[in-house]
Amino acid sequence: MANNFRDLAQEIQLERACRWLREGHLQVKDVANLLGYTDAANFIRAFKAMAGVSPAQYAKAQTGKASGPSP
Repeated sequence: MANNFRDLAQEIQLERACRWLREGHLQVKDVANLLGYTDAANFIRAFKAMAGVSPAQYAKAQTGKASGPSP
């Protein structure tokens, strides 16, 4: 649960990223760009810190699942 505005904003970004990655239509760099990251590497680090896996690992794990849970 979010403790402050920054935490809430990060949770919302993670939810969006997870949804886009599950849908499989966007590459990691595109998701990073849509979320406002200037560098995909920064997005990858932030995603891994929040979700415990890289965006690519998350997307791969979600392939073939009808409705995978969000981290």
